[in-house]
Amino acid sequence: MSFLKTILITPILSILAASDFLFNLIFKNENIFLYYHNITSSPSEFEIRHRLSQTKDQLETQLRVLSKFFDWGDPSNPENFNFNGKAKAFLSFDDGYKGTLTEGIEVLKKFNTPSLHFLNMSLILGNEPYWVQVAEEGQRLGKMSYSSPSEAIFSKSGKTWLQEFDADSEWVKACEDGPVFATLDDLKKAEEEPNVFFGNHLYNHFNAASQDSDFLSYLYLENAQHLDRFKSALSYFSYPFGQPDLCYNNDTIRLIEKLGAKRQFTTTCVSNKKRDSYMIHRYMLTEDESSEFKIKYSLLEQKLRGFLFFSSKA
Repeated sequence: MSFLKTILITPILSILAASDFLFNLIFKNENIFLYYHNITSSPSEFEIRHRLSQTKDQLETQLRVLSKFFDWGDPSNPENFNFNGKAKAFLSFDDGYKGTLTEGIEVLKKFNTPSLHFLNMSLILGNEPYWVQVAEEGQRLGKMSYSSPSEAIFSKSGKTWLQEFDADSEWVKACEDGPVFATLDDLKKAEEEPNVFFGNHLYNHFNAASQDSDFLSYLYLENAQHLDRFKSALSYFSYPFGQPDLCYNNDTIRLIEKLGAKRQFTTTCVSNKKRDSYMIHRYMLTEDESSEFKIKYSLLEQKLRGFLFFSSKA
């Protein structure tokens, strides 16, 4: 596959990315949904390792390029997600980082860009740690029996994490220098902006597919209860991690829909061409996409990867 990419795929994508006409032709009949994490000039080591942040200037560059090819999509009504003849770009941000809801919003305002922020309210309230980082630190300190942090996150239930939680443990304290999440005051200030909306990302950042139905229901409904205090909260749900099979499946989709989600969002990079599509798949742009060519190339490559993945599932 790497050989095929070198001699065939990369040159073709490069040609397509170099041409505004061809890029427009490929994306003109669909809406794209993008997801980000933190927008900050001072990311934590954890965010740097996992490429979860970029600066305001980097975001501004990407928005300038996106606005050249897409109208901005307004997520306030599910009907707006339907393709209506003009390609739109919808922006979303996962987890609820402080930088995004302070520094990032200033950039979004410059472009009059609506944004949908999927929040883990336990992180906003400071009630529980960021379990992804806890798993990573536990692995580093030799406190876990799993082969990797990913295995722990994707196979260990949230109930187990909570039962084993010890706020005074060495590996939990090691997480204190991790990502900084927004506060309730940050959310209250952010929702004063007419183009800022909030969505559900579970109460904490547990993997939905690893939870039993009762506990997954609790994580969704507890988060929804806290979100209900905000006028800009919408009944949309984004899966933590968001990968097919590993993080969501037909069972989780049915349950989350039953609990009241009007749309469910993934991190699977695939086109959204269907009208009234209930599942919304998203592209990602990182700090590496720092020029118009790189942004277009990344979107084209992700589109191809998503097409190949879902074609293999057909």
